[in-house]
Amino acid sequence: MILTCPLCTTRYLADAKMFAPPGRNVRCAKCGQVWFQTPAGPESEPEPEPTIEKQASAGAEAASEMRYAMAATPQRWWGSAGALAGALSWAALIVLVLGLGGATVKYRESIASLWPQTATFYAALGMPVNLRGLEFHGVTYRDQFDNGEAVLAISGQLVNVTMHELPIPPIRISLSDKERRELYHWTFDAGVTTLAPGAHSNFMTRLASPPQEARNVEVRFVRSGE
Repeated sequence: MILTCPLCTTRYLADAKMFAPPGRNVRCAKCGQVWFQTPAGPESEPEPEPTIEKQASAGAEAASEMRYAMAATPQRWWGSAGALAGALSWAALIVLVLGLGGATVKYRESIASLWPQTATFYAALGMPVNLRGLEFHGVTYRDQFDNGEAVLAISGQLVNVTMHELPIPPIRISLSDKERRELYHWTFDAGVTTLAPGAHSNFMTRLASPPQEARNVEVRFVRSGE
């Protein structure tokens, strides 16, 4: 007997013996629709002998229905395999993205030094990037006296956070008041010309008789044109 899905009209060839009265539920392998299928009715009276042309047409239609019903069976397997392959593809993509994401965060300084335009992207994520690839660590300020004269001593460490050697530009120190108005500044050499990847170097500078109004100290590298 031929079963026809009431939702997607997919047709299947089934054994009529499987549908004893009153019938049974069946599920469409294509769309998943479930319906109650009643047994096939009694055999009808034989129809008049069809012409040769009609016989050929009916045979072609029956062969088409048979092929479609036979092709419908493996759709379940291919559907499951396709879903599994899709899930594995997504899992692999997630692992790849997470791996690349970790690398882009860990090596953001090196990436930004090669592609400066990425600095804006990192800043938007709350991870500002130092395009120079050099960082100041452990900067301290101390008031000292030398022969009765006040001296401001500033020290710290330079660190190369990239994976390649970098030149060391001059360092600029700026003193400002409580309204952040600059009172005085000076520049000095760090004592080294280059730093190897991951290397560090200590620095120190001193200023005699610093402005008494100074409340803030800025330590940075000299910018181009200064």
